[in-house]
Formats: sequence, C-alpha cells, structure tokens
Amino acid sequence: MMKTTLKISAVISILLVYVSISGCVDLPSEPDLETESVEVLSVVDGDTIEVEFENGTEGTVRILGVDTPEVHTDVDTSEWEDIDNRTWLERCGLKASNFTKRWISSEVDLIFDENEGKKGYYGRYLAYVELENSTDLGAELTKNGWARVYTEGNCQREDQYLDHEEEARKDGEGVWERA
Repeated sequence: MMKTTLKISAVISILLVYVSISGCVDLPSEPDLETESVEVLSVVDGDTIEVEFENGTEGTVRILGVDTPEVHTDVDTSEWEDIDNRTWLERCGLKASNFTKRWISSEVDLIFDENEGKKGYYGRYLAYVELENSTDLGAELTKNGWARVYTEGNCQREDQYLDHEEEARKDGEGVWERA
C-alpha cells in the first residue's frame, strides 16, 4: 500500500514538474494577427473597399501589400516597372476594380498586420482581406496580374505576394501582358 502511494506521488510530482516547465519554452508560432469581420459596402477600386464594422462605424480599407493601377487619379507609370503606357494602365485599373468586385463577398474578414499598424498615412485602414473561403484577395490580385506588390512597407505576406507577381509576370497575366 505504501509503495503504491509512493509511486502515485512520484508520477504526480513528475507530471507537475512537466506541466510547470512546459510553458517556459518559446516555440516559433504565427504572429497573432487581429481579425475583424466587416460588411463590404462598396469597391472603390482594385485595392480599396468601403466597409462597415460590427459596431456600425464605416471606413475605407486599403488591401495591404498590393497596389493596383489607379482609377480615380492619374496613373503614375514610374510605379509600374517595364510598363510606360498610361492608357494601358488606366484600362487595367478598371479591370482590377472589376476583378475585385467579382471576387469580393458581402462580408469579409480584415486581418491587421502588426508590422504595419491599423491605419496608413491617408487615414485608411490597412489590412489583408480574407474572403468567405479563407481566400486572400491580395494574393488573388497578384496571382492574376492585376496588382503589383507594394514593397514600400513591411507586410508579413510580401514574399508570398512577390512569388505570385513573379509568376504573373512570367505568364503575361493581367497588367503584365504588355510588360
């Protein structure tokens, strides 16, 4: 009886030591990114949407890490490596907007990147836009050639987006058809 009690005590002691030290080791993990579900009110252009947050406030969201040709202002051809045809870029801006309109759903998740902060220089929210089926809209824009990667920031998905852009360029997709 005494031996059984000692064995049980030893096992419990070992388990307690294991449990207490298990939280002391830092294992690599995905950063904890803040996610917020929103209702999409409208698509402004290929990389910008208007949304309503769950608390009822409205805001403009710039899709983080990507840049589509401008629709409402003049296109700056210097931002588009190997493409100097302004008319082509303007047409592609409209096509990028239509692409976003086709892909986006009425509700999406905004995923904020801790490296970038929640809002940018122009007061717009900066977030990855995730669709109903966990599809990353920024990734789809770059895969299909309707966006270039916005490398001026420090977004966590930049390398992934650059891989997609490289493939789209190589395949002559979207805006890269004329590059």
